[in-house]
Amino acid sequence: MIDATAASGRAAERAASVAALYPGIVIDLTDKAGVDRMIHFDVKIVEFRQSRLRELGIRWNTDIAGPTARVTADVATTAAQRTRPLRAFFGLATALESRIRLLEEEGDAVVVAEPTLSCRSGGNARFVSGGEVPIPVIDKLGGADVEFKEYGVILDVRPVADASGGIVARVDTEVSQVDEAQRVLGVPGFLKRRSATDVALRDGETLVIAGLVNRQQSSNSQGLPGLKRVPGVGRAFRSQARRQDNSELVIFLTPHLLEPEPAPPDSQAVAQADQASRLRRARERLAAPSSAPDVR
Repeated sequence: MIDATAASGRAAERAASVAALYPGIVIDLTDKAGVDRMIHFDVKIVEFRQSRLRELGIRWNTDIAGPTARVTADVATTAAQRTRPLRAFFGLATALESRIRLLEEEGDAVVVAEPTLSCRSGGNARFVSGGEVPIPVIDKLGGADVEFKEYGVILDVRPVADASGGIVARVDTEVSQVDEAQRVLGVPGFLKRRSATDVALRDGETLVIAGLVNRQQSSNSQGLPGLKRVPGVGRAFRSQARRQDNSELVIFLTPHLLEPEPAPPDSQAVAQADQASRLRRARERLAAPSSAPDVR
């Protein structure tokens, strides 16, 4: 007899498969109420000027190239220490939220998106902020067709909640934009910044993903009209300035477990009576003497 609460859909399927192998011997009484637990995500996507990112108080590992991730609950401690925040605002620790707002007011940070996502444990939550580019393709029959390629900020989360309240999630992030300079046969290319992270979180902890860097260079030429183009002496009448802006996209992801609402008392009584009846029938079936063939 299997009488337990399934912590995930895979555990429930495993119990059902075992019972199917031994029909009449193993009875599956697994409670699948924990399989469909809902998980809510507070997401904040912010683009910072790279020179001001350190002011958030999170120490990044500079030995690792490319996107990095940290779990933080309170910026008063190091990001590696997982302490539950005493107070939260939009899923972020209050001090962290205050610093983001200060940088935003000074023009050194821009909130790109602030979505909220929800999905069941074992499901998938997806967020796209951007657009689609039509790309001509050839189908199997040789005919012309059109596919649409997404670009922008793409966030894909696949979480699983365990019985102890922990959350294990696969987080895929992508930031892309159309690159007109890389056109081939009229089809544009794409500039992408992508990261994939497997993380274990508790309710209320914040996952911070950074390292999605964007570099833009610009030049500006000024001078006296006409004179600045005179060969030989034109340089004395013109000036040229070059500027390089480095920005970094940071994604803050905070999960919250949503507990299911308790069923009405009458429904609970019916469910308990049904479970008791199933247990009684199972015990009677196990206690009944097995019939053996009469051999003479």
